[in-house]
Amino acid sequence: MQIDDQQNLPPETLELLNRIAGRPGAESTPMDEVMLAAFACGVSTAEQEGEMVSSLVRNRELRTRLKAMEAELQTIRETPFGQIAECGVNPILVHCMRGAMQASLRVLCRAKRISKDRGWTEVRRARDLEAKTVRAMIGAVGHTIQMSMVRHAKREDVRDRPILGPGIPSGLSARVVAQIRQDGSLIVSPTYAENTPGAITEAGSVRIAVELADPNGGSVHLGEHHPLSKAPVEAEGFTEISGIEVGYLPGRLFRLDIGDHPSESTDDSGLFANVRGSSRLALFDLVEPVRIEREQLIVTLRAPDDWRELGALNLELKVPAGNLIQLAGRWPMADWDAQVRTIRCPLTGVIDGSVECGSVLRLSLVRA
Repeated sequence: MQIDDQQNLPPETLELLNRIAGRPGAESTPMDEVMLAAFACGVSTAEQEGEMVSSLVRNRELRTRLKAMEAELQTIRETPFGQIAECGVNPILVHCMRGAMQASLRVLCRAKRISKDRGWTEVRRARDLEAKTVRAMIGAVGHTIQMSMVRHAKREDVRDRPILGPGIPSGLSARVVAQIRQDGSLIVSPTYAENTPGAITEAGSVRIAVELADPNGGSVHLGEHHPLSKAPVEAEGFTEISGIEVGYLPGRLFRLDIGDHPSESTDDSGLFANVRGSSRLALFDLVEPVRIEREQLIVTLRAPDDWRELGALNLELKVPAGNLIQLAGRWPMADWDAQVRTIRCPLTGVIDGSVECGSVLRLSLVRA
């Protein structure tokens, strides 16, 4: 999170950012301990990261302390977020992880606007918490897309037509040719056709947003395109962030729109849960958009038809906290009394909002 972008952040996160920035008003804690915890949790600024790396290279004792912190951080990440204050680890580290989660979920509720305002190049290269969180979201969307492509590999459908948002004039239709090159760059080339005479000319001065569509609702801004232009939208380093392999991609993975409209789930929607200890996958449906209300993450899921046959399992739900993944909550599947269930995860200090891309949720099924 950029230090100057502090509006609407919870007080605990503001305190953390002030302490990391060395501003007055913070508790008297050894600054290197705070900075080391911030570095471990990924909430340092780029300059502070560089300084810490240099210090770690020179200072063996600092490396030992970081290693101990990373072990404690693993304990935090495997503890439901609402219980991390009681898990018996370094309170400064708990404080930093809380700040990382609070700030990251704020980012996930406005990630498309962030990716549009900052641009693909900056999101790809920046090292602040905001950019790390957007990259984590893109990686989660990419994972869902890959799993969906495997799942529907044999399905016959029209694969070169993108999703058209409500801002696209009814007189326009579109196709997309999209390819990930050997260097990992994504090239998206939209072409337009007129359903009514003069539609392209009328829309020629409009900037059309080209977005990567999340099958579970939401999208990520990649760039903008003019209907009269033949220049493609290019996203360098796309494979590195998304995990999607080199080759041509179906046009239906992309969304074209004018204005800021939310996007809905597609036919490829579904959250894939690994059944730990086996090669089996369970597919949950995200019934409603993920939202945060009154410091709770609210998720409504439809379990697989055969969920009762999966055995004595716990469902674990994790979400990104910067470039880390934090356990939000854990629930016994045996307690589900219906196929659809709404679960609530306590998230102290997190501001109300709607998580834009449903695929950021990570589900696992583990033995009870």
